Amino acid sequence: MSSYLQYRPLIVIPLALLWACAEDLPEPDAPPTADSKLVAKDLGDGSFELTLDASHQTDWLYLALTDRSLKAPAAPLDSTEWDLAFRRFHVRVNGGVSGTKGVEVATLTGTAFDAVTQAPDSGYRMDTAKGEGGEAPPDFVNAVDANLAFNLPNEESESGWYHYDPVAHTLSPAEVVYVVRVGAQHHKLRFLAYYDSAGTPGFVKIQIAPVDPPTGPARRIEAATGWAYLNLAGNLPTVADPSASTAWDLGFNHTQLASNGGTSGPGRAGVMQVDLPFAQVTSAGTVGYEPDTLLPIPGPPGSGTFSGNPVLLDWYDYDPIHHVATPKDQVYLVRGATGGYAKFRITGYESGNFEVEIVGVPRGQETRTLEIDASAGWTYWSLSLGRVVTSSLSTEWDLALSRTNLRTNSGTSGPGAGGAWVSTETSLDAVTQAPTDGYQVDALVPLPGPPGSGEISANPVLAGWYNYDPVTHAVSPKPTVFVVRTAQGDYAKLQVEGYSGGRYTLRYAYAGPASAQF
Repeated sequence: MSSYLQYRPLIVIPLALLWACAEDLPEPDAPPTADSKLVAKDLGDGSFELTLDASHQTDWLYLALTDRSLKAPAAPLDSTEWDLAFRRFHVRVNGGVSGTKGVEVATLTGTAFDAVTQAPDSGYRMDTAKGEGGEAPPDFVNAVDANLAFNLPNEESESGWYHYDPVAHTLSPAEVVYVVRVGAQHHKLRFLAYYDSAGTPGFVKIQIAPVDPPTGPARRIEAATGWAYLNLAGNLPTVADPSASTAWDLGFNHTQLASNGGTSGPGRAGVMQVDLPFAQVTSAGTVGYEPDTLLPIPGPPGSGTFSGNPVLLDWYDYDPIHHVATPKDQVYLVRGATGGYAKFRITGYESGNFEVEIVGVPRGQETRTLEIDASAGWTYWSLSLGRVVTSSLSTEWDLALSRTNLRTNSGTSGPGAGGAWVSTETSLDAVTQAPTDGYQVDALVPLPGPPGSGEISANPVLAGWYNYDPVTHAVSPKPTVFVVRTAQGDYAKLQVEGYSGGRYTLRYAYAGPASAQF
């Protein structure tokens, strides 16, 4: 089935007029009532016809494919109830920037709906923010984010899933079949109509049916003659300049492995090892992904260095007699260059050629508890790596602690993009989204003590984390939740739960790159 996948360059066409005309289409007088938003019809051949009243200008309909029902998630970005969302001619999937479930879509052109019986191996896309990922959605997509598979032009349509008639100001479905991947389940989908019997727009009619999964997640990577590249979707992109491209996530060269982050690329990729069987890895945490650095080339001392991932350095056992490398039975989690996640393992290797398995998994939010001893001086902590770092002058650290003083990597304290913001909540779990502005950077603030005690570089917002009893000289944490902007511009929420003589107990959650959701 993978032969049907089309890899298309971005087609630049004038769409400003199309968007303006689409906005002129007739609007409904009122939002649809709850009992009329979805009509499902069993077609008797294993497929279903669904008619969704997605005609409202601002309200999205959230559809679960497994039971063909609508959901009403209170926080759609954090909900795993839904798979696809519809609003007039816009379509989202619960993956990428639109959600944490990891739903993906592949586009099949040149084939009939009935002929699709098995899902393709590759070519799947999650949602991206408008203008990201190297292929910008057309101008008429005015949603915050969009699924590129549905909304990018393809061979069957100049506008993604539909054709637009600028004379009649009408939309008509293109002859395109999509495969939606929801974990281990796959559904084929096509659009049938956009109008109800009265000609009202926004009544999206689709046909869906389950299909068999792909043959397997195995990929062969030929890296015997130089670097070859893999992305989280299992595709093998051609990369002219890996130091400037986010199209790749993992790199292979003989026995050397790299990820698109740190010293190897401009992305935010990293790798962590997990002690679970491959099939049992169903989600990915956000903390602990090590970026690339300079590593010793395998061989005798003095062989030199290469830019690679330190977690993947030990992926094989080596037989020095027969000079054979054999993959270890090890499972990894990979964070991609642009923030997605996948589980990964190497199943075979021979003379520079790899057999690997890579499967996308959704982000799973985790809250961590830290015990930090800051009684003897400044301790520098990376919230994304989940550990102490030693370089206080770099952007490796996010939060620094010394006695009652706290710093972020910003302003007078460091070269990063850090800062802090204080919420009105007293429960860490109550803060579900980080604000995008309002953060204060570090500055010179008065040292605790009597007037004239001097100044120290610290964060003025985080300075309010405790209460001080001048009689007992006791320091006790306030029930305050802070959001810290990291050195890389990401977000973490944290709360001080305990303190004694410079020793902290902290709880925090890191949202991960390109996400403000906790």
